[in-house]
Amino acid sequence: MDLVLLLSPILVLAIGALVYALGAFLWTARWRLVLSVAPNVPPYGALLRASVEAYAAMALLVGGIGGDAVRLGALVSRGLSPS
Repeated sequence: MDLVLLLSPILVLAIGALVYALGAFLWTARWRLVLSVAPNVPPYGALLRASVEAYAAMALLVGGIGGDAVRLGALVSRGLSPS
């Protein structure tokens, strides 16, 4: 019984991490699709990192403002301009 009580929070945390990771991958795929019309599409890994940074900024900034600005800034600071 004690093992079940211990595993329950760990299982919930693992499922939450899995859902977050899946969401991050899908969110990045959506941005890659949006940027596919641009002449220079950044690599998926750079977009994933910028998307996770933007997601964190939206969670931390008041009202969620600035996530797109953080994403764009992260890509431009790495020299990966989509234009």
